Amino acid sequence: MERVQDAPAFLDAGLTDLHLPLGHQRGKESNLYSYSDHNKEVSVALQWQAKHFDLFDQYQGYMLSPFFELKKGEVPYYKLHAKSVLPFIENKSKERRRLGLHGTVYRVKIHPAHHDLHEGLDEIDDQENNPSFAVKELTDKNMGEDMGFQKEVDAWRKCAGIHGHDHLIKLLAVWRQNDAWHLLQPWADGNLWDYWEESSSVNRDLGLTKWILDQLLGLAEALKQIHRRRSDDLEVRLWGIHGDIKPQNILWFKERTPESNSMGRLVICDFGFTSFHTKASISKVQPEGHSPTYQAPEYGGNPGISQAYDFWSLGCVYLEFITWYLLGYEGVKYTFASRRTNDDKPELFLTDKFFNHDEKGTAFVKESVQKVIITFFLILHLQ
Repeated sequence: MERVQDAPAFLDAGLTDLHLPLGHQRGKESNLYSYSDHNKEVSVALQWQAKHFDLFDQYQGYMLSPFFELKKGEVPYYKLHAKSVLPFIENKSKERRRLGLHGTVYRVKIHPAHHDLHEGLDEIDDQENNPSFAVKELTDKNMGEDMGFQKEVDAWRKCAGIHGHDHLIKLLAVWRQNDAWHLLQPWADGNLWDYWEESSSVNRDLGLTKWILDQLLGLAEALKQIHRRRSDDLEVRLWGIHGDIKPQNILWFKERTPESNSMGRLVICDFGFTSFHTKASISKVQPEGHSPTYQAPEYGGNPGISQAYDFWSLGCVYLEFITWYLLGYEGVKYTFASRRTNDDKPELFLTDKFFNHDEKGTAFVKESVQKVIITFFLILHLQ
């Protein structure tokens, strides 16, 4: 702007960075008003032309760029003005992926001077100059009303705080700008399907077997943490239901240390359907959404679903993991899925879920699934 000489005028008017952003009205250029101070008008002795106000309006947004701080025991919340410029030096928002009805996700890199998020997080290599992060954006058209935003954000905070479980995704920050909520988390290398595809040809040795068992145990313990989560009131225990366990909602983080032979870590993510309840109401929950393949038999029934719904979904994922171990990616992606579909007894159309209903409406595990379990048991026993 080349107006350094005007800085004393702002100081004389009692204005500091805390009053930013500042606005003005055409025809009243001597008066500025502070958005952050209830639009309070302040008289500033400026001899500016219209272009100077336009440039000031443009550049002040860079002075409002937030610093994303890693806070112990809490998830920081930032309420950003529309003029605030986010400190993203690489923004892949044009390549965003839709996440069902609950928003979109895209990849960003944050300027190193605007965060300390690499400190103490295994998912982020502090040797990386510019680690990537994932931004999940929830907008009005995705969620409908503000309560929907708050519900998902609260669920993320309860489940995915900075010092949560190693197999639950970390929520690093939450901010609201314009009419959208944003959730910041580490950028994963893919989901469980991506791992199965990329690692289909790895040796089925003792190391892989041990890693898989460690991951399955970790996922179960992470789900337990969701199911038995304390509320802010230490006298009240909340009982959670994730509601959408599936391979797409299990993220894969590759091992960050080159000297390690580990295949990384699997973590549960996406709490769009997650809800928390008291013990009295936990057995009467109406599901808000589902993935047809991993839905449990009680879906759509009365009085509702319970935490057992998650057990069923996770069990289906476990069986698919064993299928991948024995038959590879093609086996889990196509062979097993097609057998389940061909064995379906639909009311309307075929699905590859893991159960059927008999004439009385009683659910039972599909015969194709039972055969797979028996076959795998025999294979593993012989090995």
